[in-house]
Amino acid sequence: MKFGSWYPVSKNRILKMSLKINFIGISGSEVSVCANNGVFKSSNGISSWKRIFKGMGEEENSAQHMAFNSNKIYIGTRGVLLISDDSGVTWQKSSGEAGGLSIRWIMFLEDMVFLATEKGVYKTSGPDWKRVFITSTEEAEYDADAIDEAAAASKPVNSIFVKDKTIFLATDSGVFISNDKGESWKHFESAGLGSEKINRILCWDNLYAATDGGIFVFNDNDKIWQALYKGMDADRINSIAADNKGGIWVATDKGLYKSSPLTLSLSPEG
Repeated sequence: MKFGSWYPVSKNRILKMSLKINFIGISGSEVSVCANNGVFKSSNGISSWKRIFKGMGEEENSAQHMAFNSNKIYIGTRGVLLISDDSGVTWQKSSGEAGGLSIRWIMFLEDMVFLATEKGVYKTSGPDWKRVFITSTEEAEYDADAIDEAAAASKPVNSIFVKDKTIFLATDSGVFISNDKGESWKHFESAGLGSEKINRILCWDNLYAATDGGIFVFNDNDKIWQALYKGMDADRINSIAADNKGGIWVATDKGLYKSSPLTLSLSPEG
C-alpha cells in the first residue's frame, strides 16, 4: 500500500476557529466535519465551508460524531444524542440513560443503533438502551449487563466501526471485536502499535488505526500493525476517512490533512 504526501486542507477561516476537529464524514465529493463549535460541511472539502449545526451551550455545541440511517440524522455531542428526521431543520433529544451522556460515536448494524459513550457501549433496537461494553471495572461489579471480562475491564471507548457483521471498538486500551452483535468481546492483536490509545478504526482496503502515536495499518499475513507514517506535525490522529478515489483524510489537533495513494513519503506540505 502506498500513499502520497499529506497536505493541509483546513485553511478556511471557519475551520481555523474550530481549534479541534473530532470527526470527518465523506459522501461523494462532500466533506462534513464535527468540531468543538458545531458541524460544518463543504462541497469539495477545500472551500465554501458552512456551519450546518450549532447546539445550545458548550457541551451540546461540541459535536463529536454524526451518522445517517433510515432518513434520520444523528449527532452525538459532549452532552446529548440529537436526532433529526427532517434533514436537520429540527432536532429531538434521545430519551433514556444513553441519550443524555457524552456521545463519542454512533454506528448501525441491521436494525440496531450502537453508541460509544463515556460509560461504555450501548445498543438499542427500540425504546430501551442496553449497555454491552463497560469502561469501568468498578461499575461492572454492580452492572447486570456485564457480559464477560473483556467487556468490563477496558478503558474508554472512542469509536465503533462495523464491517459486514463484525464490530470493532477503538478504545484507550487497544482494539476489541465482537461477532455476535455486541454480546461478547475479545481483544484484537496489538503488536506493532505505537500507542494503544486508539481513536478511530477504518476498515477500507485494509484495517487502519488512528492513534495518539500516528496512523497504523494491520498486516493480516504477519498479524502485526505497521506505521503508515511518522513525523507529521501532529502525531495524534483524531479521525480518519477514505474517499471514493482512494484518498485518506485525517483530522488532527492541528487541522485537516489529506493523502493520495502514491508513495510512502508522508510529509505534510506547508
